[in-house]
Amino acid sequence: MLKKHIREEACRQIVRFFYTSAIPFNCVKNPEFLKALELVAKHGLGFKPLSYHDIIEKYLKQEVDQTMKLLKEYKLEWKKTGCSIMFNGWTDKKKGIVFVTF
Repeated sequence: MLKKHIREEACRQIVRFFYTSAIPFNCVKNPEFLKALELVAKHGLGFKPLSYHDIIEKYLKQEVDQTMKLLKEYKLEWKKTGCSIMFNGWTDKKKGIVFVTF
């Protein structure tokens, strides 16, 4: 009974986060959302949320580096196959690529 109450409270807080942040509802279909929730649950009590700085500096840089690594691998394939991929990205104030999606 207590676990059901905690789940209900957690769900209400998650949807409140979606509503107050204007996050599109279809984001719940993103497998990365499910994976994030599972990892937080696996961590258990005491999980410390990310800071603003973590999101815009540390983890963004890691994601950009990972994306560039993947892009490098794709570019090697392009030479073999003659194909390319389309991607969407945006730049920071210094006109450097900040994030790329495929």
